Amino acid sequence: MIGDVLTSGLLCENLKRWNPDVCIHFVANDFTLAVVQNNPNIDQLIEFKSSYQSDYISFYRFLNGFKNEHYDYVIDVYGKIESTLITIFSKAKIKIGYAKSFNQFFYTKTIKPHKEAKNNLPLAIENRLRLLEPIVGTTFDFVHQPKIYLSKEEIETSKAELKPLLSKKKKRIMVAITGSQDSKTYPMAYMARVLEVIGSSQKNSIVLNYLPKQQQWVEDCLSLVCDEARANIIEDKYPNSLRNYMQWVVHCDAVIGNEGGTINMAKALSKPTFAIFSPQINFDAWHSPKTTMHQAVHLKTYCPKYFQTDQKQDIKTLYKKFLPNFFIPQLKNFLSELK
Repeated sequence: MIGDVLTSGLLCENLKRWNPDVCIHFVANDFTLAVVQNNPNIDQLIEFKSSYQSDYISFYRFLNGFKNEHYDYVIDVYGKIESTLITIFSKAKIKIGYAKSFNQFFYTKTIKPHKEAKNNLPLAIENRLRLLEPIVGTTFDFVHQPKIYLSKEEIETSKAELKPLLSKKKKRIMVAITGSQDSKTYPMAYMARVLEVIGSSQKNSIVLNYLPKQQQWVEDCLSLVCDEARANIIEDKYPNSLRNYMQWVVHCDAVIGNEGGTINMAKALSKPTFAIFSPQINFDAWHSPKTTMHQAVHLKTYCPKYFQTDQKQDIKTLYKKFLPNFFIPQLKNFLSELK
């Protein structure tokens, strides 16, 4: 997913710092390629098409393409059957990946992921960087923050696109009103309350981000928002692609909403974020309290009793317990401190 691609792209920057002459090929799912577009630390992007998961003949041809590349290293950050097969076909001298029951015999070095962060970093980033240790060593001075690279033309074009919509006199807030799926989407009735907190101030102007297929969810949510706040929401225009979202975010003052790719991309563009985590997501994996620039809330913080059992709980039930009133004071403070 998007967060995984961003943290994996961080490996490329650190490898180039270790050796500027290293040549890096980066394999990513087709729907995430926009995240690493223009990345100067990647010499070649290799597209993993979604169709490969069902078209085995095409997938086999794709795998065969790695045989003649003569890689010195392969770093498998995915840790699934597909990436293991890529690693095997690559014939690399050094094969690095996370320790899995099925890959011990195919990799020259396996890393056991930490379950708790040890370096004040989000656990996902800490474990990614550990995959580089067999190459750069344990004392290497790592860069920790993923980056997105937009061209000057992209920035200027999107600025002109947004100029008629957003006032310079107001804070421009991008709201990730939905998550990538139902289980990562804060209930719409609760999100309406979040929008009211942001939009009731005449100092804020809101742009919404969501997928076209989620249009009905958004309409249901907006129907619950008071008129005062709704007047400050841009309802008839939203980013039309992953890359377009990034181009818009660069002109915003903050991104607020469902934790996921939208929040991770905003971080990579150095924008302040306020993330609402799904109860099913490991809070420590994607958030670090090290910086106040990026704030996040999780039900576990307010109601730890719901997470003191190993029994699997229904996500919708947990979401209903995650009341906006728990974190609204923190959200108001976040908004007040935006520069």
